[in-house]
Amino acid sequence: MEKKELMEIFLKKDLIVDLESLEYFLKNPEQVEIFLREIEGKKVPSIIKIDFVKAILGSREIKIKEIKKKVSENKTFSVNDITQILIERYERIKSFFSYRMDIVNLISINKINEKTKKFSLIVMIKEVDRKNKTAVVEDLTGETLVFLPNNVLNFVVQDEVVGLVCEKNNDKIEVLNVLWPDIPLNRKIASLDEDIYCVFISKKVLEENMKKFLKEISKVKCEGLLIFLFSEEYDEKNIENLKMDLPFNSKLIFIKKGNSESD
Repeated sequence: MEKKELMEIFLKKDLIVDLESLEYFLKNPEQVEIFLREIEGKKVPSIIKIDFVKAILGSREIKIKEIKKKVSENKTFSVNDITQILIERYERIKSFFSYRMDIVNLISINKINEKTKKFSLIVMIKEVDRKNKTAVVEDLTGETLVFLPNNVLNFVVQDEVVGLVCEKNNDKIEVLNVLWPDIPLNRKIASLDEDIYCVFISKKVLEENMKKFLKEISKVKCEGLLIFLFSEEYDEKNIENLKMDLPFNSKLIFIKKGNSESD
């Protein structure tokens, strides 16, 4: 934006700005529209100086949060520890299937007998034999061999927890359908009454693409804009300068990275 064009914009609004303010808007043209919108209905001085500009555009809030990396203790895991982790994972994923209407006649592996015909299992895949189209599956009561249909053969992987709709023919358990632990569609989703956008960016990327970043976020039309800036150090002067360049409806959240919890 040229200086003459900028001056014409303010003159059309019957506004006079000093040289310092003019230079600021020349460097930050995306702030002109925001400034004009924010001063509507407010008492404006006869000559707009940079202090007034900062007062209008400088009300953004900066939050600082320090995230420290947790130093893990060296710990030896036994076979029992791994087994317990897998059991807890199985039980947690198994609970997701409680919403599924297509799980019919749910039983455990040890309940399969000669009279069992159509039933469902919730199991962990222990082994997959794609050549013979079979899989060894297990739950907390035992394990069994099942025969997989061609349409799911390449999608079943080891250690995955799935639901199986099965049919037993003599001693052969055939899988009719494989169910995955999907999130129920009828769950209530928490939402806000206004549109809020979130931007996550590191200090390095921001410094290398400052002009492009400011240009792009100035195009965002929303009620609120949360900008999460990740950096290892807090430079108060640079942060304050950045705050002045951000849209009026934005909130800058500075995430400072620490080395460890003992810092």
